[in-house]
Amino acid sequence: IRLTPLLSRITQDGAKILRTRVQGRGVIVTDEQGYRFEPTNSVQTYRLRLKDTTAKPPQPGILYEVAGQVSDTEPGHDPVLTADSITP
Repeated sequence: IRLTPLLSRITQDGAKILRTRVQGRGVIVTDEQGYRFEPTNSVQTYRLRLKDTTAKPPQPGILYEVAGQVSDTEPGHDPVLTADSITP
């Protein structure tokens, strides 16, 4: 599912979304903006924000299960996923 178009359809009539949670498996990559989560078999990608900045950073190329809260779902931008848990 591409999250941004889905949320746009839900809110087009004035409905409010209180919270959006995502859980999925995929790889974590780095780019000039930081980390990005790319779920397996999905075209949707997420900018990844780590809650615990003291934890060991994710390693590229390893399959992770990531769960967390989504914010900043503006058209034309990858949503931001604040990870509650990242498990290899």
